[in-house]
Amino acid sequence: MKPEMEYLGYTYEVEYDDDPDDCTRKFWHIVRDSSGQEVKGENWGPYHNVTFDEFKQFVIDHIVANEQPEITSEIHEFYMMIERDRGNVRS
Repeated sequence: MKPEMEYLGYTYEVEYDDDPDDCTRKFWHIVRDSSGQEVKGENWGPYHNVTFDEFKQFVIDHIVANEQPEITSEIHEFYMMIERDRGNVRS
């Protein structure tokens, strides 16, 4: 399955099931880290269509809460990538 979105090495995939009786679509959200491991913790409901901004915020929150870079340059580059993406820093 081709990822719907990618950010900082993380990917977002969605699977869905259409219910023709009530015209709804139920989503299964799948987030994977840069090693391809599925990441748990997102709280998007089955009827929520995730935006790129929501996906980016989830990735940032997950990295900050779970990954501890070993050296200062890695931390610096991580935050610079976020600020570049936000348009706060010019390359």
